Amino acid sequence: MSALFDKQRSKIQIRIKAKRTLPRWLSEHRWIDLQRGAVDLELLLVILALILFGFVITFSGYFYFSWQQYSQKGTPLLYFISRQAIWLMLGFISMIFLSLISPRAIHKATPIFFILVLLLNLMPVFGILGQEIRGGRRWIFLGGFSFQPSELAKLALVLYLARIVNGHRERLATSFAGALRPMLMVTLLGLSVFFQNDLSTSVFLFGIAILILFMGGISLRYLVIQLAMMLGMSILAIISTPFRIQRVLLWLSGDGDLTKNGRQAILALRAIENSGIGGTGLGAGEYKLGRISLVQSDYIFAAVVEELGFLGIMSVIGLFLLLLVKAYDIGQKTKKHYTSFLAIALATTLAGQAFLNMAVVVGIFPVTGLPLPFFSAGGSNLLVSMMMCGILLNLSRKEGRT
Repeated sequence: MSALFDKQRSKIQIRIKAKRTLPRWLSEHRWIDLQRGAVDLELLLVILALILFGFVITFSGYFYFSWQQYSQKGTPLLYFISRQAIWLMLGFISMIFLSLISPRAIHKATPIFFILVLLLNLMPVFGILGQEIRGGRRWIFLGGFSFQPSELAKLALVLYLARIVNGHRERLATSFAGALRPMLMVTLLGLSVFFQNDLSTSVFLFGIAILILFMGGISLRYLVIQLAMMLGMSILAIISTPFRIQRVLLWLSGDGDLTKNGRQAILALRAIENSGIGGTGLGAGEYKLGRISLVQSDYIFAAVVEELGFLGIMSVIGLFLLLLVKAYDIGQKTKKHYTSFLAIALATTLAGQAFLNMAVVVGIFPVTGLPLPFFSAGGSNLLVSMMMCGILLNLSRKEGRT
């Protein structure tokens, strides 16, 4: 009897020790929240429409590239789209998981996630599990798959700044020391991406950070410092690299030729100009057939417009605007500042990247290399975009918002 009592007491002591060792939110299983209500149905439908519409367009855009690889290198015809489908499945798993996790757990885990993402972005810079492709060290290769850690940097940045704004709103507005920490962390993350030879993503990170900090109430004089750092880095990167100077000059002049200089931009505009109201029909576009190289990635919007015309333009823009509206609706309904701010920041990041991509394709901005979320080929962007949507769905759940 005494031995049995000692054994039970030992088990209780182990449990108490575990609770003291692990973080409270983890030891008490608060990281999964099944008690709140269902997700917002309208938001879910918008997200599913973006995902499925995007996958269909990616399939259409991949047609010529897949056929070319099949005929020249013997690569299976459906190899690339099947890999995109694998990333899509991983995205759905991540989205479901993140829609169930406790917002409090997301809040608490953000600093660890931010540091992890920063380290991941430094790995290709130092040649760890990475290799140079088309002049950039932007990918980590592991087990036959490649991943672009700069995509995760977008999510980490939004989560980190939402946490800072939620906890230090007054210090951001009144104290330089309070504003300095987020500015330094944004700079570290932006530079880790910049040194992967990825200027467009690093500038986008700085731009999103400035917008989020502005919405969070940071003093304008501190914001000007961050803006000056971004502009200084951009100007230095452009003037030190001949091909970037050429891109900017071509954009400013509007000149180009079909041999090399400005070819992509010119052909994308031609595809759009020839589209009409309804386009050539889904799958019937001609400019994706080798005229616009790698049309399935940065210039996928040109394929959308050529095949679906003005209706395609309005569909894509409309879906991203609906995403913004639903995020704003979440922000208005909740009483929690963190939930409100994070929802709007996530949707702004997704929609902002989409509108920048479309602006580049139609010639409003110089060529950048930012993908169109859900539509451009590439598993990294698709996975992270769906992760952001999972958190948005989480924040839309009807009860017990935090």
